[in-house]
Amino acid sequence: MTVAKRMMTLALENSAKVITQAKALEAQGKEIIHLETEDPDFDTPRHIVEAGMQAIKDGFTHYSPTEGLPELREAIARNSHNVRGNETNRDNVVVTPGNKAMVFYVLLTLAEPGVEIIYPNPGESVYESLIKFSGATPVPLKLLEEKGYHPDLDALSGLITDKTRLLILNSPENPCGSALTEQELTAISNLVMQHPGLYVLSDETYKDFLYTGEHYSISSIHGMQERTVIVDGFSMNYAMTGWHLGYGILPDELVPRVIKLANNHISCTATFTQMAGIAALD
Repeated sequence: MTVAKRMMTLALENSAKVITQAKALEAQGKEIIHLETEDPDFDTPRHIVEAGMQAIKDGFTHYSPTEGLPELREAIARNSHNVRGNETNRDNVVVTPGNKAMVFYVLLTLAEPGVEIIYPNPGESVYESLIKFSGATPVPLKLLEEKGYHPDLDALSGLITDKTRLLILNSPENPCGSALTEQELTAISNLVMQHPGLYVLSDETYKDFLYTGEHYSISSIHGMQERTVIVDGFSMNYAMTGWHLGYGILPDELVPRVIKLANNHISCTATFTQMAGIAALD
C-alpha cells in the first residue's frame, strides 16, 4: 500500500492507545481508574443534557451554518467578554466539533514548508504532530521545571525569526498545570508586536481550572486581540467531552479561511449539541 508521505509525520496520542487498552480491561470485568485522558469525573450537568434532548425533539437535527448557530456564537461572545474583558463580535466566532479541529484549521491556514511554528514543550502532543503534518517546522519552547514549568522568555526572544508565523500558548498548561502570569503575557505580547505577521494561538481550554488567582488572556492586552486566535470549548469545564463542542475566536482576516476549511471538512457541528452549549454558557 502506498500512502502520502505526510502520513508518516502524524502521531497518534499515547492517551488514545492507553484508553483502548483500558476499555479492553474493563470489558474483562477489571476495575480501572482512568488517568490516561482529560475527562472529568462528573457527568454533564442535567440542565445541559435536557437542553440537548429538547433540541432534538424541537427539530435541531439538520445542518447549521458552517460557522455555527448565531445564538451560540452570540453566547460565546458574551462569555468571552465576561471572562476576558474583550469586546467580542459573534462574527469572529467559529464553532467546531472539539478544540483540535480549530487548532488544525488555524495551522492549515498559516503553516506551510519554510514556516516555523513555536509550541510549548512539554505540551499537548497534537501541537507538534499537526505542525509537522502541515509542512511547517516545529520549534519547541521549553517549559522549565526549575521555573515551575514556565518558559524562559529570553529564550523565546531568540526563537522568533522572520520565518515564525505562529506562537502557540497553552495557559493553564496541559500537562504541567502552570499558568502564565499577566507580567509574562505582557512580555510575550511585546515580543509579538515587534514582528508583523506573527499570530498567537492561545489555547485556553483549562481557563476554568485555576485553584488560585484568575485567568489572564493575551488577547486582553492592547493590540493583541487582532493578533490572537483564542481556542476554547465545553469539554472540560462542563464535562461535555463526548458532545465534542469547541470554538475559536479569530482575527477578521482568518475567519473566512477557517470557515472554508471547516466547510470542506465537517460541513458543520451537530446542531443539537450547539443548543446544549447555549444552555451551558447561559
